[in-house]
Amino acid sequence: MVLSGTGSDGTLGARAIKGAGGLVVAQSPDTAAYDGMPRSSSIATGLADLVLSPAEMPERLMTYLARAFGQPPDKKNPVAKTEDALTNICLLLRDATRHDFSQYKHSTLVRRIERRMALHQIEQQVDYVRHLQREPEEILALFHDLLIGVTNFFRDPEAFAVLETEVIPKLFARKLQHRTVRIWVCGCSSGEEAYSIAILVHEHLEALNQNLPVQIFATDLDARAIAQARAGTFPINITTHVSPERLQRFFTLDTEARVYRIQKVIRDLLVFSEQDLIRDPTFSRIDLISCRNLLIYLDGNLQRRIIPLFHYALNPNGVLFLGSSETIDDALMMFTAVDRKWKIFSRLDPISGMSAPTIGELTLRRPVKPVTEKLPSSAQRTRVNHFIRPVKFVPSSRAGDDPAYYHLSFFEPAPNTNGPTTQQTTPAASTDAGAKTPSDGRTDATPKPKPSAETGRAESPPAPAQADHRIAELEQELRANEEYLQATLEEMETSNEELNSTNEEMQSVNEELATVNVELQTKVADLSRANDDMNNLLAGTGVATLFVDDRRCISRFTPAMTKIIKLIPGDTGRPVGDIVSNLIGYSTLEEDIDSVLQTLVPIEKSVQALDNTWYLMRIGPYRTLTNVIEGAVMTFVDITSRKRMEDDLHNARTFAEGIVDAVREPLIILDGETVLISANRAFYRHFQLTESETLGHPLFELGNGQWDIPALRELIEKIQASGASLDDYRIAHDFPRLGHRVMQINARRLSAMSDQKGHILLAFEDMNAPVEPDTAPPTGGPLEPNNK
Repeated sequence: MVLSGTGSDGTLGARAIKGAGGLVVAQSPDTAAYDGMPRSSSIATGLADLVLSPAEMPERLMTYLARAFGQPPDKKNPVAKTEDALTNICLLLRDATRHDFSQYKHSTLVRRIERRMALHQIEQQVDYVRHLQREPEEILALFHDLLIGVTNFFRDPEAFAVLETEVIPKLFARKLQHRTVRIWVCGCSSGEEAYSIAILVHEHLEALNQNLPVQIFATDLDARAIAQARAGTFPINITTHVSPERLQRFFTLDTEARVYRIQKVIRDLLVFSEQDLIRDPTFSRIDLISCRNLLIYLDGNLQRRIIPLFHYALNPNGVLFLGSSETIDDALMMFTAVDRKWKIFSRLDPISGMSAPTIGELTLRRPVKPVTEKLPSSAQRTRVNHFIRPVKFVPSSRAGDDPAYYHLSFFEPAPNTNGPTTQQTTPAASTDAGAKTPSDGRTDATPKPKPSAETGRAESPPAPAQADHRIAELEQELRANEEYLQATLEEMETSNEELNSTNEEMQSVNEELATVNVELQTKVADLSRANDDMNNLLAGTGVATLFVDDRRCISRFTPAMTKIIKLIPGDTGRPVGDIVSNLIGYSTLEEDIDSVLQTLVPIEKSVQALDNTWYLMRIGPYRTLTNVIEGAVMTFVDITSRKRMEDDLHNARTFAEGIVDAVREPLIILDGETVLISANRAFYRHFQLTESETLGHPLFELGNGQWDIPALRELIEKIQASGASLDDYRIAHDFPRLGHRVMQINARRLSAMSDQKGHILLAFEDMNAPVEPDTAPPTGGPLEPNNK
C-alpha cells in the first residue's frame, strides 16, 4: 500500500511484491497531499495493480483477500476444462503479444492467472477467458504480470566477486589484441545486472590501462523494462547494493528527480534490445552469457532446449553464468563447472554426433558437406514411362473387398513399339491363368491369395466384417488428415497475419529510422558548426594549442602551434616525443605531460624559441563533461613583450641599486608596515649590521630594539599620514655599538597605489658632534629642524 508521501521510496519493494505474486495498491494522486511517492514508485513504473482513493481501499483489499486466500481450491472443475482454459489464455496472449507462454512453468502461470482473477473477483478460469476476450487491456496486464523481474545491482555479491576475479580476467587474457569481447545478458529486466557486469568490465579495463573493444548485449521480453534500462535511471535506495566508491565513480545524483543516473562511460558499453529467447534468433560468438533467474520460470523441456542454444552461442571456453537456483540439468557433455556454488560453467567442445540445438521451428546447425544423390536421367525416366501400362485389378470371389489383396504390378510394352517386349510381375502376387486382356489394352487379373507362412497353403479371404472395419479405419485416418490440414491452414493464416504485423512493424521501424536519421543529420550539422566555431576561436586568439591523449599521442593542434613544434597534418596520432621542437634548452616535455596526467596539477614554464620569442607554456589535464581525464592540453602564450619589460625592470633595478650602494650616507627603504626592505652598504658598514639581520625585519626590532626611538617613530608616522618630506631632522640616541650619536635624517615618501601605504626612504648623516644645549631636546626625544 503506497500512500501519500514524497520521494521514490517503495520502488524496489513494490517490484519484489509483484515478483512474489502479491498485490500493489497506490493512492490516487488527486487525493494525495504529496503525490511524489505513489506516482514515482508504483504508478509511473507500471507496478500498481490498483489506483484508489483511501476510502475505496478497505473494501477492495478485503475482497481481494477473500478471493485469493479465503476460499479452498475449486474441485468441481475438471482438470481437462482447466487445461483448456489455460490453453486458451496462452493463445490469447500469443495473439496479442506474439509471445508463447505455453511452456511457462505451470505453477507460476496458474498462480499469476489466479492473482488476476482475484483482482477482478472472477472465480472460474473459463469466465476469466471471456473477460480477456472482452477486455484486451487485461491481456496486456496479465502479460506484464508474467514478466515481473526482481533484480538489483550485484545480486549475490559473492557470485559477482567470483565473476570479477576469476572469469572476466580470463575473458580478456584469451583475446588477441583488438578482438572484441562479447557479452550477452539474457532477461536483463530493468538493467541492473547488465550495468553491474559493465562496471566490472570497465574496472578491469582500467586496471589493464588498455582501451579494448567490448560489446555487451542486454535483452529482455518486456519492452517497458528495456525502455527503463536504456534510460539508465535508478531510485536513490540503490545505495543498499552499490558501494559508495562505485556510486561516486559511475553514477550521478539528480537531486531534483531524486534518482541516480548511470554515467556515459558505462552506458556506452551496452546495447539494449527487445528479444524473445524462445522465438527470436540467438547471438553468436559470445564470450560470456549471463542468464540468471530466468530458467526457473520455464518448464523442464524448454530448459533442456535452451541450454544447447547457449552452448551453440558461446565461443570455445565461453562462460555461462546462471542463477543460484538454476542448473544445466543433464547437459554435462556441454559444460564443465567453474564454480558449482554460484553456477558458473565453462563451455566444452561439442562431441561428434551431438544433435543441433532447436528453438521454435529453427534448427541451428553448423555447416556440413552436402550429400548429393544420383537421380535418374531424363532419358531413363522417358523410357520407363514408355513401357508402363495401366493395370486393372479384378478381385476374385475369394478375395472379397479387402484392399490388402491388390498387389499386382504388371509391365507390358506400349502399342506400336518396335523394341523387345519385357514382362515382369512382382514377387508379392502374380496373375491368374484365367486373366484376360480386353481390347482396350488393359489387363484383367485376379490376384491369388498370399500363402500362409506356416502351412504354405493359401489363406482364406477375410470376412466382410473385417473389410468394414478396415474401411472405417481408413475413413478415420482420412478425417484425421483433413483435420490436420485444416489446422495447418489456420496456422498458415496466423503466420500470414504475423507477417503482415511484422511488415507493419518494419514500416514503423523504417519511419523511426528516418526520424532518427533526420535527428542525426541535425546533430551532425550542429557538431560541424560547433567544430568550426572552436577552430575559429582558437585561430582568432592566436594561442598555440596542442591536444594529446592519455597515451601522449597528438590528437589535435592549432595552426600557431607549427611555429613552436614542427607539425604537419599527418602527425595526428603520433607520439609527441617523436616531434622535433623549436624550443631552446627544454627537453622534458614528455616528463611534464606524465606528471600532469598522474598528479592532475597544471605546470607553467617560460620557454624560448629559436627566433628569440618567449612563450608561457601551460600544461593541464583534458577533462570531459563527465569529469573523465582523457589526456592533456598544452598552450603557448607569447610573452616576449613582458619578458623584455621584466629585463628592462631588472636592469633599472640593478642600475638604481648600484647608485644607492655608491652613496656614502646610510640609506634604507621601509614599506607601509615599517619593515626594512632595502639598505645600502653604507648602512650596514656604519651601524655594524648584516643583511640577514635587517632585511625583512621591522625597523624598531633591529639590534634588540636599539632603533625603537620615540622621536623616529613619530617622524615616520607623520610622513605616512601627511606624505610630507623632511630635511635635516636631527635625533640624538645612544647606540650600543656606536655610543651616543646625533643623526640628521632626510625622509621622503615614495609614490604608492591608491589603496596601499607608500614606501619611505630614510637617509642618515652621523653628525658625530654633541647636541647644542639650546636646541637639544631630552635624550631620545624629537629635535626640531635647524631651519625652524
